[in-house]
Amino acid sequence: MEAAIDELPPAYRMALVLRDAEGHSNAEIAELLHLRLTAVKIRVHRARLFVRKQLGSAMTALDSIAAEVDS
Repeated sequence: MEAAIDELPPAYRMALVLRDAEGHSNAEIAELLHLRLTAVKIRVHRARLFVRKQLGSAMTALDSIAAEVDS
């Protein structure tokens, strides 16, 4: 998961870390980063989608490796 977060563009990474790791509200993040609330919501949403996709790809790769080992 950490690798997927590290691959995020800095603006998305900052919003995601502030929201999900540090527990700030969207309004607090908007104030901290001098952004509109809608911009924060979009960044957090896109960051979560990216991480979810990266983790899904990683899980698919692990499933393939496990299938080869079991064969």
